[in-house]
Amino acid sequence: MLINKIDAAEVFDFDFARCERNVRALNREMPLFPVSARTGEGFEPLTAWLKERFHESH
Repeated sequence: MLINKIDAAEVFDFDFARCERNVRALNREMPLFPVSARTGEGFEPLTAWLKERFHESH
C-alpha cells in the first residue's frame, strides 16, 4: 500500500500508526510504503520491492 504525502502528515493530522494497525487487521502481509513525492522520501524501499517482485515474475 502506497501512502503518499507523508511530508504533510502533520498538517492533515494523519496517524500513520493507526493506519498501519487498520491495514494489518485486514491483511498482515500487505507491504506499506509511506512516501513523499515532493521530497523523494520513502521511494528507495518501494523501488527495491518493485524490482524484487519483477525479478520473481520473470
